[in-house]
Amino acid sequence: MGKLYKDEDAVLSWNGHGTKGSQAIVKYISELPPCDHELKSMDIHRLPEEAAQNQIAYLISTSGTVVYKNMKKTGFNQNFIISAEGARWKIISDVFRLQQTPVNMT
Repeated sequence: MGKLYKDEDAVLSWNGHGTKGSQAIVKYISELPPCDHELKSMDIHRLPEEAAQNQIAYLISTSGTVVYKNMKKTGFNQNFIISAEGARWKIISDVFRLQQTPVNMT
């Protein structure tokens, strides 16, 4: 999985907790509880080249539902920014957020 991320430049924000670098990202993700995701939507937009250090880059936005062990199903959003590195695409930013209903809105 580490080969998907851009070495030490990649950034992960997972439900408010962040880390940087492909090795640290793989370690963080591998320590998450087992889960099942169901992808409901995906959208892709090309970013202006100056947004990614004059590289071709895309923003990929996804949403769906996820079930973690011993938890009920909840919605999620995940956004990736990918950039070309030679002939391969690498993730430079990965932002995941659970969509929980605020307590005062139930």
